[in-house]
Amino acid sequence: MGRGIRLATEVVVLLALLAGPPVSADDAQPPVRYVDGRLTLRVERAPIADVLRRIGDATGAVVRGDIPFGEVTVALENVPLSVALDTMLGSHSFMLTYGAHGALRSIDLLGAGPAITPAPAATPAAGAVAVAARPLAAEEAQAGILQREVPAWGDLKGAFGTETITVGRLLHAVTDDQRPEVRAAARESILDTFLQSPEVEAAYLSTLAPVDDATLANMLRGRNVDGVAEDWFAAVAMRARSPELKQKAAAVLQALRSPPAP
Repeated sequence: MGRGIRLATEVVVLLALLAGPPVSADDAQPPVRYVDGRLTLRVERAPIADVLRRIGDATGAVVRGDIPFGEVTVALENVPLSVALDTMLGSHSFMLTYGAHGALRSIDLLGAGPAITPAPAATPAAGAVAVAARPLAAEEAQAGILQREVPAWGDLKGAFGTETITVGRLLHAVTDDQRPEVRAAARESILDTFLQSPEVEAAYLSTLAPVDDATLANMLRGRNVDGVAEDWFAAVAMRARSPELKQKAAAVLQALRSPPAP
């Protein structure tokens, strides 16, 4: 679910290279292969829009949003889809949305420009203690909310060189950034955002809810180096505001800690 939601969040989650030399941008069909959530791709100076179209064809997902201009040269073999998109898109954020049983449904390009302004959240009555369950956000609403800008403090500001950072990029940094201090800062920032903005928490839950726990855990195992995915879901299970997200995080955490299905 940041760069893409990069969880979902974010949450989230690309076989052998096709034979032959890299193809040029003049080739109509850049080679791309998608199997079991992993992508093989080799292109040279191919328009990003064309490569994204081919990825959409291979994955069966709808690709939409702010597709960046320019060309890309990449040679990727059997890598997670999120890693391939990171490599291609650079600073552009994206969100992957999965359906039941882990089928990829959409790739939303969130862009690197101004955030989309989501609809304002309902204000709870004064003195209210109980928090009503929020409905899951539609995919379009998820994309808008996860592109919301929040302040980048401390290590986040130093790491990304900016005063603000999108929610989607934060969620991506929680499990994918190589720097422990950045992961920790991103975790604290996104958990604080969940508390202050229930609609952000609901959008994140919306990226997790359609996927069963075991499938989601299998998607996350490749990103669980040094237990970072487990640490994240443990923190969400303890500190999320909504009971639904707490329950989902706890179930995914249990699945992550269990041996993978053969």
